[in-house]
Amino acid sequence: MFFQRHCHASFIMPLCLGALGLLLLFAGCSGTQLPPGLHKDNNGYRASFDAELSPEAKYAFLSWQLELQQNAGSDRELLAYLAQLQEKELKTGTLRLAEMITKMGGNFTRLDANGGLRFDPAIFAENENWQEVLTLLENLRTALKTPIRAMPNDDEIALLFGAEHESARADFRAWLADRSPELPDNPILPRKKLLQELDQIQDIISLKRRLLDSCAEANALLESGNGLKAVNLLEETGKLLPDHSSLSLIGDTKTLAALERERRELPGRMLKQALAAAEKSMHEALEESQPRDSLRMQNSLESLERQLTNHLQLWQSDQRFKDCLLEHKDQLQSLLGKMAKWRAHFWQEELSKLAEQNEFWPAALRYQSFMALLSDADSGDLGLYFKVRPNNADGATLFAEQIQSTLKDKFVSTLPAAFKHYLSAIDHGSNIANTHGISLTLCKMLQSLSELAGGENTLPEECRSALSKMRAYAEQSKRNLVKDSLQSTLHINEMSSGSPGLGMTYARDLENVLRGPVQYEGLLPWLKIAENNQPQGHRDYVIYGGIIADYNANELVERSSMRSVIRHDEIQKLGNPDYNAEAGANAPLRQSAKYIYRQDVLEQVITVKEIERLAHLRVFFNIKGPGVAELLEINEFYSRKFAIEQSHLFEDVHRKHSIETYDRMELKAPEAPPALLNDRVWSSGEMLDFARKDSLHSLAVKVLYQLQYFPLFLAQRAERFAQENEWQEAAEYWGRCYAVCEELNPPVEVADVFKFSQTPSASCYESDMRKLQDRQKELRELKRTVSEKAFAQTCTYLRQKK
Repeated sequence: MFFQRHCHASFIMPLCLGALGLLLLFAGCSGTQLPPGLHKDNNGYRASFDAELSPEAKYAFLSWQLELQQNAGSDRELLAYLAQLQEKELKTGTLRLAEMITKMGGNFTRLDANGGLRFDPAIFAENENWQEVLTLLENLRTALKTPIRAMPNDDEIALLFGAEHESARADFRAWLADRSPELPDNPILPRKKLLQELDQIQDIISLKRRLLDSCAEANALLESGNGLKAVNLLEETGKLLPDHSSLSLIGDTKTLAALERERRELPGRMLKQALAAAEKSMHEALEESQPRDSLRMQNSLESLERQLTNHLQLWQSDQRFKDCLLEHKDQLQSLLGKMAKWRAHFWQEELSKLAEQNEFWPAALRYQSFMALLSDADSGDLGLYFKVRPNNADGATLFAEQIQSTLKDKFVSTLPAAFKHYLSAIDHGSNIANTHGISLTLCKMLQSLSELAGGENTLPEECRSALSKMRAYAEQSKRNLVKDSLQSTLHINEMSSGSPGLGMTYARDLENVLRGPVQYEGLLPWLKIAENNQPQGHRDYVIYGGIIADYNANELVERSSMRSVIRHDEIQKLGNPDYNAEAGANAPLRQSAKYIYRQDVLEQVITVKEIERLAHLRVFFNIKGPGVAELLEINEFYSRKFAIEQSHLFEDVHRKHSIETYDRMELKAPEAPPALLNDRVWSSGEMLDFARKDSLHSLAVKVLYQLQYFPLFLAQRAERFAQENEWQEAAEYWGRCYAVCEELNPPVEVADVFKFSQTPSASCYESDMRKLQDRQKELRELKRTVSEKAFAQTCTYLRQKK
């Protein structure tokens, strides 16, 4: 309760005088005047307040009186009585508020035997009306936080003092305005403790709500197919629980246990749901698909494989699924067994269809790709067949191996028809069509089919008996190819020159330089250098029209120059004129050193005569052969420098300066006069011989680059025939290319083929050698891919022929 205080300028002094008077009145020596509402009889002090006064008003009045009496040093008995009355009114006031809060809280609040306010949170054990509960707690919190003001209103102040104590009434009003008294906490209404209990109860209710919401959300996620998110949600929820969490304060003993049970069972429910969905999808795909609708069924299987591979990868890497994997092991094995049979059936069906169309090599390629997928545990969507072992005793340790065994049996069963079909084509090519390249390719295809099947011992009997026939055809085809198409000779014709005999000599020298690369194994298969008077064939290479346009080394250039050499002369040992034999240990070196050492620094002038021998050589010729028609040329200036030095040991040497020291170690060791160069100058013949050898090596690099084009030429012709739909010619040329590439072995460092004593100095050598090195890379790449291209083109030819 509040009242408003009005002051004027002279208020302070009357207030002080009034308070003093009241103290004298109530605490005077006579003791006959007491505070309003109190009197004294033989039994002590008694209080008689108006019945309309509230406990808060009386508590405020008594607090004021108690403060005044204590300051005035009144009777202890009076002070004790006033304190007793104050405590009584405090209990009355707080009890009234406690009763009001008890009515507000319903079953949640109660009064104990002493009238104190208490909470009963166990009523929330089954209550999940969160809005109602939180509203109730908030209302109670607001009531407990609101201060219990002890502020009498004007009517209550009038009842306390009456009309005769106007001055005391004013003092009381001033005290109220200054103190704004409130009812403090007491055992009946310990507001601070009760608020803490409310906070604790609300925290536990919020925790329960969060746990129940997480469980509900996890179940919803599981139903929507997001089982992993559900498992992770409960895992995170469990981690958020404080240590030793309990809901027992609100009487709940089920929620935490339900959460733990849900968290333990959810991985198994997720696994069971995934397996059931996979079983259902597989059953629906088998029922809904038409007998010829293989593509749709394969798509369904691939989708299932992808899903289960992802599931198994998760389940086996997550310890939370360890127990449920063991629990559902039989169901998982059964499902994967059905899927493995389904997968094997599709692939067997694909091989059968290709074999029925005589597409045996495409079938082999598909079989090879299937086996590669089934040999790699990380092969994407097929990973499920590596993650679970079948429950059987057929020797297979993985479902992937079961599928491999089934496919191998199917592949081997197609080989008799493949041998029959390909041997018929080989016989036709070798004995009728004269297409030995195609025949050789077909033989290689049969050999590859045998290797894919696991070797000769795994082949059916009719295939094993046909192998010797196949090998005989292969040898015959290769022999005919070499004789009729692949074998060639290099002819080097005599060159023209202004000097008699030079052209013939240079041609023979070029032949000798090329003999090493030609004889290098695997570099130029079936190429040889022509013998004397050997006739030229239409497949041969020929170097013709060669001209040695310039072959001169007569130019000699002389230059003179000078250079100087600084060197140190002999060390001279001289007596020290300042030497003092009696000098102490701390004497300067000038006095303690017995000798002086002197050394002259000499400069020697050397006259240098430089002689440069120059040669110019220009040679060009044509080279023609299979796929080659080029003009090769070398036009090079060669130079060799020689030096002749002269210097007189007396006339050309002078002293630059001398060095003197007391310590010999500070001087350098004497140096002998420098050795003078005295090169022998080459004659023009020697210079020409050097230029000839160097040019021959450079030209050999150019010629080898052209000669190695032959396998690439065969491949380009095959591709051109394929573009023109000339299937037989394309397959034939790929077969020839395949035969050459089998014998081809391009070196990693082609420069080693020539065995140069020194690297050629011609300016064109480095660029030509880079081109030749690139040619080796092209040939290695062709050798790597030629079988695939030859087999594919031969299959196309057989398909078009059919």
